Amino acid sequence: MKKEFKTDEDLEKFAKEQYVFKHGRSLEATKRFIRKSWQGYPESVDNIGNLKGATYLSEMLKVYRECHAVLRPSGRMILVTKNFIRDKAVVRLDSDTIKLCEAAGFRLLERHRFKLPQESFWRILYSRKHPDVEKVTHEDVLVFERG
Repeated sequence: MKKEFKTDEDLEKFAKEQYVFKHGRSLEATKRFIRKSWQGYPESVDNIGNLKGATYLSEMLKVYRECHAVLRPSGRMILVTKNFIRDKAVVRLDSDTIKLCEAAGFRLLERHRFKLPQESFWRILYSRKHPDVEKVTHEDVLVFERG
């Protein structure tokens, strides 16, 4: 979702809350970074979330390898995943993520399943249209350790 700032004061407030104190940048550098990095990003081909299938998975493997490279030995990486529906079938993002992280050198330590409090509006409409399709009712919290 693209973040819109109605005024420069809104941008400055966001910059102060989110970036300046966490990343040690000056306020002006932080505002330039936010404007540049968010300009058109949701629709961009550079947004990994816009990729599908094998392309998405190969790009996420690169991300997990980079995480492995920067974490110290025994460092932890915690991911939240949710399976999804594509072409009336459940896509097991949880299983794919575990395989990718293990291929990147991580070891799965813990897995927690959390029941979603409710279906989204779009899922409800989809379920009404396709009542025979399995529902996604939970998300997974995956805890990995750098090997």
